[in-house]
Amino acid sequence: MAAAVLGTLLMSATAQAAYVMTINYNDQEFRGETTLRLKQELQRLYPRTNINDLEIRGVRLIAKSRMGQGFASLIVGNDQSFEVRVDGGPRFFDSNDPRTYQAIDIWSPSRRDSFGVWQIALRGNIKVKQVQVQVEEARFVPGGPGHGPGRPGRPGPGPGHGPGRPGPGWPGPR
Repeated sequence: MAAAVLGTLLMSATAQAAYVMTINYNDQEFRGETTLRLKQELQRLYPRTNINDLEIRGVRLIAKSRMGQGFASLIVGNDQSFEVRVDGGPRFFDSNDPRTYQAIDIWSPSRRDSFGVWQIALRGNIKVKQVQVQVEEARFVPGGPGHGPGRPGRPGPGPGHGPGRPGPGWPGPR
């Protein structure tokens, strides 16, 4: 009996739910080298959520580039992912039709350094519709950075419909 209770406690203590927090950029155009500061935007959009109690798993960037020569990478703490190409072309660049955008999944380059910056580095002429940030509750590490007593809260209501469950292709590699 005690082993069953202990097993249940361990299983529930290690299970983590993933949530998606959305940042709408409303077809904003970025030129040259630009940094999207995700953590600051999430703190602004979700003021009742302690972002420091979350770990970033990855992002889904909904974007396109003017000449198909745009690049994006995810920076988490001191680590940066490989650059991924942002496709597109001049024919549909000025259209705000969602079908002209590409969904690009970029996984976190670091699972141990979520307490640092969360940023997307853009290079090129890129139009961004939305960024979906996939997060999970941080693992409690006694005395670890950013952890106080108690259980971290779930993301609260934010822009649009609030946090959702991960869509197709999510969650990715751990």
